[in-house]
Amino acid sequence: MPITPFLKIIADVIGWIGNVCFIGGAVFIARKQLKGFWWQIGGNLMYFIQGVMFMCSSLWAISLVLISINIWGLYTWKTKGVNNE
Repeated sequence: MPITPFLKIIADVIGWIGNVCFIGGAVFIARKQLKGFWWQIGGNLMYFIQGVMFMCSSLWAISLVLISINIWGLYTWKTKGVNNE
């Protein structure tokens, strides 16, 4: 798909939303708040969309891996607690 100026703007907005979600998620996780995983998943979904838009397999692939890791983190947190040592 050719990248028109309009699509470039949309992709930039999606990327910035992803950045805010990803950083917000990291902060929430550092504060031991479960919602951080959901924020991280949201951020990675934005990066996945960007990867598809730009046909960039490395971006969408790492996004899927990180989404999976965050889902695993949610599961672990809910079943074993925050300090699951």
